Amino acid sequence: MSALDSKIILVTGGTGSLGRGVLAELRGAGATLVSTAHRPTSAPEGVELEIIDLSDSGACVALVERVVARHGRIDGLVCLVGGFAGGAFIQTDHATWQELLDLNLHTGVNIIRAALPGMREHGYGRIITVGSRPAVDPAPNTSAYAAAKAAVIATTRSLGRELRGSGVVANCILPSTIDTPQNREAMPKADPSRWVKPEQIGRVIAFLCSDDAGIINGAAIPVYGDA
Repeated sequence: MSALDSKIILVTGGTGSLGRGVLAELRGAGATLVSTAHRPTSAPEGVELEIIDLSDSGACVALVERVVARHGRIDGLVCLVGGFAGGAFIQTDHATWQELLDLNLHTGVNIIRAALPGMREHGYGRIITVGSRPAVDPAPNTSAYAAAKAAVIATTRSLGRELRGSGVVANCILPSTIDTPQNREAMPKADPSRWVKPEQIGRVIAFLCSDDAGIINGAAIPVYGDA
């Protein structure tokens, strides 16, 4: 029996480079998977795809209702949607700050708020968010991104404390640079062998979705590779 057999896991942003690696590991562990995408695209084999704007809280509620209608419950929620923009502090305008907060924080807040009541009623749930290394060790020219990801960590840790004794836990992983085609193109002189791979992140997330991870709650977990 695999670790995630019979688990229903909803993954936001599962069609990007990180998401496909995570979905592959979750599927390999036996999970039944529903993934979201912002625009129509192809879904990995064996994954149900839902097209949704996660900035719309009402759409998030409707999505959760559809998943529960098909599968009876949601056991795990993995929030992968996010975005990056760099730049000097003085040159980072309000619109960029707002966009990074919306992408990295508010999309997760909306879907967690939609899924959490059912998890609490069921007495079981695994919520995983994605912060980043710059949130705790910020580099120059990343102020808006680092602040948005720091907000993800703080929200997850506070939620974890709220959920004590409920059977639902919330944890945040903190990747460093992820080995994706986009990052290789953006940093051609870097050494990608030191970066963390999507499938490695996927294995961490798969464990956090498992029954054995119920003793971990409110954690911010570094996933730095060799960086």
